[in-house]
Amino acid sequence: MVALGLNYDVAGGLMVGAGLIDRLRLTNRPGALGRVLNLQAWLLSASGDIDGAYRAITEAISMHEALADQTAPMSVRFANEWATGMLQTGAQLAILRGDDVTATEYMTTILTTRIYHHNAVVGALACAAVLAAREGDNERALLLAAGAIRWGHQNDYFRDTQLEAVIRTARHAVGSAKAQIATKLGRTLTISQLKIYTLTNALPASNEQHEVLTAREHQVALQVARGLTNAQIAMRLAISQRTVASHLARIRSKLDLNSRVEVALWTELTRPGKRDEQA
Repeated sequence: MVALGLNYDVAGGLMVGAGLIDRLRLTNRPGALGRVLNLQAWLLSASGDIDGAYRAITEAISMHEALADQTAPMSVRFANEWATGMLQTGAQLAILRGDDVTATEYMTTILTTRIYHHNAVVGALACAAVLAAREGDNERALLLAAGAIRWGHQNDYFRDTQLEAVIRTARHAVGSAKAQIATKLGRTLTISQLKIYTLTNALPASNEQHEVLTAREHQVALQVARGLTNAQIAMRLAISQRTVASHLARIRSKLDLNSRVEVALWTELTRPGKRDEQA
């Protein structure tokens, strides 16, 4: 069933899934039935049957909830790989149906549960990118999309449709320079850093890019972001213009940036507290 879907034989996968579901309904194996329903929802979504997919995943999640301790928080009730996988599918379908509240709830649960399910986490990051774009935060959307794509898998119907649409729209909204910076930064972040960024709306203090620059390079980058020329930076930092130029060359090399404009944009995007100030 999964193999057929991954090889783009959606119809074949759905046929196998329907047969399994019919047989499992005759048994007392709700856990197995829920898992197959989750896979069937994924395939139905890929086929374009969003309503059918929603019914399947809603049944799967409801069956899991019926067996869980309702006094425990959601992050505990869904603390296993199959359960977080269900929430990933549920979040994606909620987005497709315009239910951002449910999508956010499922996405947050995936990112806060003690169980790490790679596919579910990457899916949650993709959902976060779509939600950010809907809120008009296009740089955040591009950063999360880049991270989800970097850590994701090749065959992902949601990513191939929703995420690529987000990237096109966000790039148009912010322009190529800002889009390139946000995308580059998203590709450098680890899964842990992306999770923190998604949950806290701020880049991690331990951002690897910041650790690469020296204190003086940080100072130069900040002055560039403020719009100062090399001569003005040299006067403010009491160094020569040649030294300023050397620092800028090293900054561009370390961060894989192509111009002074990109240095300014990168510095502004990664400035500590920027997101908090905007909130």
